[in-house]
Amino acid sequence: MAEQRKRLDMTIRADLRDFVEEESSRTGKPMNYIVDELLEFAIAHRRGEIIEQQSLPVIRDIVESALRRTKAELRAELREDMRLEILEALKEIIRKSTDRVIALVLRTVRDAAIIRRLVYTIIAKAYSPEFAQHVYEDAREKAGKELRPKTESEKRAPV
Repeated sequence: MAEQRKRLDMTIRADLRDFVEEESSRTGKPMNYIVDELLEFAIAHRRGEIIEQQSLPVIRDIVESALRRTKAELRAELREDMRLEILEALKEIIRKSTDRVIALVLRTVRDAAIIRRLVYTIIAKAYSPEFAQHVYEDAREKAGKELRPKTESEKRAPV
């Protein structure tokens, strides 16, 4: 099917006309054909610019959305990495502190046992072994009461 053609009479710059004529001579194509090609390229170029201008906001929104998503993912990964590092550091500190507390408790228990034996021996030599045993039993009973959890009535009672 033949394309519908219309006549276009106009004046153009001489260098443009000369280019069309030289191109026609070089390729052997008619000048009308070369002008059609050049106009098609120019129109396509202009339409491309318009489409580009219209699509830029959409492309910008897509890129911004992708950047926001990536940024959120990076923040989440960073938070997780920092959480793991902090947890590891805290575990190490807690382990060292626990080891230190255990060592101190063991030393305290050992020292308390030594002191108990020394006091018992001193009381037994100063008074009698029976009196020392009575003092030991009384101290043990009182210490047990002090370490036992208090009831509500005991908490409210004046000392």
